Amino acid sequence: MPAPDFDSLCDELTRLGADKDTHPAELHGLACGFLAAGFQPSADHWLQEAADYAHQPAIATTPATEQGPLVEIYTLSQAQLGAGDFEFQLCLPDDEIYGLAERSESLARWCQGFLHGFAAVQSPLTDEDQELLRDLTEISRLEISTDDLEEGEDEAEGYYAELTEFVRMAAIGLFMDHSRSNNREGDAHVHH
Repeated sequence: MPAPDFDSLCDELTRLGADKDTHPAELHGLACGFLAAGFQPSADHWLQEAADYAHQPAIATTPATEQGPLVEIYTLSQAQLGAGDFEFQLCLPDDEIYGLAERSESLARWCQGFLHGFAAVQSPLTDEDQELLRDLTEISRLEISTDDLEEGEDEAEGYYAELTEFVRMAAIGLFMDHSRSNNREGDAHVHH
C-alpha cells in the first residue's frame, strides 16, 4: 500500500483555508491515535473530529466524498493498520524534498496528534502502553537545530530514521493491542 501523501494533504488544508498551524502530520497522527485506541469513526465523524482539532469548521462542512486527501489518510491508515502486515506508513514529508529540521518537526507533530487521539478515546493502559506513550511524548518534543545539523548531518539523519521507525512500530503495536479489545465504531464520543 502507498504511504499517505503529505503534500496532497498540505494542498487540501490550504484549499480549505485551514490555519497555518494545522499540520498535515499532526492530523494523520490524530487519526492513527483514534484507530490505535480502538475507535473507528465513520469518514464523516473523522472529518468532524479533524475540524474540531484543527479549529477549522470548513473541514467538516464539505461532504466526505469531496474531502479527497483528508478522507484518504484516514481510510488508508485504517486499512494499513488493520492489514496486520506492518506496511503502515506515517504521513511525513518526503526525505528527498524536505530538510531534516522540517521532517523532524513533522515527526514531533505527528506524535502530538497521535497522543491526543489516543488519549481522547481513554483506553485502559498496560505498563508497556504507558512506557510507549511516554516515549512518544518525548519524541513529540523533538527539536533539531541548525547547530545539530552542522555537527553531524549523517548522524542526525540516522537518528531521525530510527525515531521514525520506532514511532511507526509503536503505533502498530498499540493498534494491535487495543483495536481488538476496544473496537468502537460509528459516532462514539471522544474526549477533547
